[in-house]
Amino acid sequence: MKKDDHTWLNTPKALLRKTDIPDLPFQKKRISKFITVDGRKLALAGSMLEEERNDQFFSAFYVIDHSGHEVTDKKIQETIHRYAAFLSLGVHFKRLRNVLSDQERNEAAGTEELANLLTENDVESRSAERLSERINPFLVRKLEQINEAYDQLYTEEVIHENNIRTLIEDVNDFWSSYEDRLPHLNTLAEAGIRFDQIHDPEVKNMVMSMSEENRMKNLALSSFTVWFQEMSTTDSSLESVIKRHFSILHKDKADVSNCRLSGLEKTLLIMIKVLKPIMYFIVIPLSLLIFIGTGFNFGVLIFPAVFWLVYRPIFNQSNKYLKYKVYYRFLESNQHLDPKTGAHDSLTHDDDKTEPEEGAFTPVTFKVTSLNRGHVFYYAFGIFFIVTTFVTLRDGLNGLTMFFFLLSFFFGLVGLIILKSPLSKTEITFQEHFFLESKGELLPAEFKTVNWNEEKNLLRLDKHDKNKFRYILEINQKDKIPAVEKWAEMKGIEFNRID
Repeated sequence: MKKDDHTWLNTPKALLRKTDIPDLPFQKKRISKFITVDGRKLALAGSMLEEERNDQFFSAFYVIDHSGHEVTDKKIQETIHRYAAFLSLGVHFKRLRNVLSDQERNEAAGTEELANLLTENDVESRSAERLSERINPFLVRKLEQINEAYDQLYTEEVIHENNIRTLIEDVNDFWSSYEDRLPHLNTLAEAGIRFDQIHDPEVKNMVMSMSEENRMKNLALSSFTVWFQEMSTTDSSLESVIKRHFSILHKDKADVSNCRLSGLEKTLLIMIKVLKPIMYFIVIPLSLLIFIGTGFNFGVLIFPAVFWLVYRPIFNQSNKYLKYKVYYRFLESNQHLDPKTGAHDSLTHDDDKTEPEEGAFTPVTFKVTSLNRGHVFYYAFGIFFIVTTFVTLRDGLNGLTMFFFLLSFFFGLVGLIILKSPLSKTEITFQEHFFLESKGELLPAEFKTVNWNEEKNLLRLDKHDKNKFRYILEINQKDKIPAVEKWAEMKGIEFNRID
């Protein structure tokens, strides 16, 4: 991310230590630039995604004065939030101006060739006609004016309210003329045009530019929907998404207490953060130097090659997985919020929270016997038995092979005992955003099918990675199976009833 992308933020480290910003995984505490309102210096303090190239706005926030004390007046809170939100859009408008300027200079704009190509690729005629028109010069000139205003504001240490108001008027003036173009850009994205099949270079550049424009537009709108990404493109009104962000994500409204990582997850995250740079900046460069110094001994490259091909994807996937866990934990704890309507009209405290909206999934819990808890010992039994058998056939029966035969049977016996003992007893819960076995969380997206065998009282969940979770339900719980079927339907998971 370029250094000037976050120039709407302030970096007063001493003030940050005084704030009550929650510590959230993968996020940093930040403060916006101070804005003078009625003689008071006020700012937005909160947490936001670190290393986020999409320039998300705050994921939890509140308003502070120049001393770091919280401002509780709701009208002032909403005013400062609105000012800071518009102030954060500078980087998005700069990118959008570059894209629209390219379209203004493109010779394919306004041509019949462009309109025909869009229509032939299933872009509805109205959108094809609208998008094939030349870009309105007013939009480009207005964006140039807006970007000059942003550049000026970003140089000011404290921003005066009148200046930010003028900026917001200009932005809204631009957006009111630009907004009717947005549904047509969505239609273009839905068509999924393949650029490599466009032969005319000018037309190809124009379609690519419009696709980039759609992406820039989505980034601007979705910067206010970090916790509700499904809402990122359904509302094209800037004022609306900003107001919704305020009513949902003020720290007195959103519950972020469960957005935490377990001890094991923290350890995994530390491995990701520490081991990966060590590999990139120490082990791999050192291996290359040794490779050259030893006369191109390719054996030296085995370890860095294994890291690149195996550990690197695992680290990246684990990092992404943990981010999703935090994301869904937030959603699970904030089902009382309605991202479509902007939650409630006023800020309330925990005791004022309403029940989940009608149609939301009510968690359902089963007491079960987990067959998988004994299977790990069966797998160990099978591996030891097969390997020991091969070694015995090769070297004959001796003390060492006898030991491993006994060890394999020991694992098999332990697996059998566990299945018959309280150690295999547990609870599973189907929640809106998680599947839980005891306290262990799995995401619905990890499952391919849910299978119910009523005769055997067996519930089996199959994952995309071929792993299967098998559970024997305790008596008198079959009446809850329709809820599981509903859960699977909501999550797009195939549900099967097996004879």
